[in-house]
Amino acid sequence: MLRNIGRMGLATLALVTLVGLTGCSDSHESVRADAADKMEEVVEILEGIETKDDLKAAEGAVDDWLEDMKELKERMDALEKPSKEELEAMDKKFEEDTKELQDRMMKVGERMGKNPELAMGFMGLMQKIGKAMQDMDK
Repeated sequence: MLRNIGRMGLATLALVTLVGLTGCSDSHESVRADAADKMEEVVEILEGIETKDDLKAAEGAVDDWLEDMKELKERMDALEKPSKEELEAMDKKFEEDTKELQDRMMKVGERMGKNPELAMGFMGLMQKIGKAMQDMDK
């Protein structure tokens, strides 16, 4: 179960990163920065889960986060696709932050995997995030 939680977290982070690469109404870089901020936000939401009540509150917070991500996706869709060079430059610029968020997400997944009372609800939440992100990537 722990391995699945970690994979879900990484898959979600990868989806957010990919969504952050596809564009915005300002510039590719500004949307990527906003996507990184939104990923930070969802990691903080997940890190705050300690009890069943926290899990329930996180579900509502994630719903709000998903709405924000839909708005971000609209901004992304308004831009032309970035060049390979732009993608590489953004990857390099955001590499350290992305790694830190991945590490934090893995720690949350590990902690949830050790708590049977929260693990299933957390998995459901991660699946919800993952599905919504996949839908947005279409």
